Amino acid sequence: MKKYFLIWIAMLSITFILPAKADFKPGDTVFVSFPASNIKDDAFIVGLVKKRLENGDYQIRVLDYMQGHDYSLSCVPIKEDEFGQATEVVWEAWEDRTKLYRKGMQYQVSQENVTSHQSGKFNFIERNNLLISYLRWHSNAPIFPIHLFHSMIERSEESGLSGFVPSLKLAKQERKSYYDSQNNRPFWPYETIYPLNNVLERIVILLETDSNLNALWRSSPRNWAEIKKTSKTYFLIKTIDKIVRDAGYQLTESGMEKVDPVILEEFKKRLTFLKGDK
Repeated sequence: MKKYFLIWIAMLSITFILPAKADFKPGDTVFVSFPASNIKDDAFIVGLVKKRLENGDYQIRVLDYMQGHDYSLSCVPIKEDEFGQATEVVWEAWEDRTKLYRKGMQYQVSQENVTSHQSGKFNFIERNNLLISYLRWHSNAPIFPIHLFHSMIERSEESGLSGFVPSLKLAKQERKSYYDSQNNRPFWPYETIYPLNNVLERIVILLETDSNLNALWRSSPRNWAEIKKTSKTYFLIKTIDKIVRDAGYQLTESGMEKVDPVILEEFKKRLTFLKGDK
């Protein structure tokens, strides 16, 4: 008897641990998300649930949406009758598929893209905040605390953006190459060569061990359609571009005679490898 009681308790515990699958009902306001690998092209719909379809998808009336996104691959247009009932698919009535507002129209959307309004909005904002922080680093913002990268990495993993993490770790190492954290001062240009040489070494190894990334990074013109398929590839290419470009600028600064000749030569060779064949 005790054995069965323990089994029952264990099963009950699992029931409470596992998250219940969202089941939205007519009248609920939901957030329909369409995330993009580069984040800046994220799109969303805020909609009012009209009905749950037999396959689990939802039919919604649009309340708000991100303009400019092509929704034709994600939504099915349904026309309402005079009683507000919508049963007829009407692709021909959807003239501009970047716009969803139209009197007497509803849309069917996949259940996989539907979340609660509050959590969906929070995730959308969090993704956008991460992109803004990354772009601050990418634009060489003069004051960008290194410790922010730790927070960005954690938030990326929590927001389902694990593909963003390799770029953030690489950017963090690059940022540290320009700043003496022990003495709280920027490095002189010649002082950056040694740490930047280590960053370039990491990039060379990354490209040599990932043939697909190497091919896409070196492609000319860039195959952005292929690059944008994953966050990892998109952000790594953007990050590598910036690091290599900025590292090249350091050689034009004064004081290079103070750098260990062996390190400086190694640095130049890695830059040639990264810039010469691209």
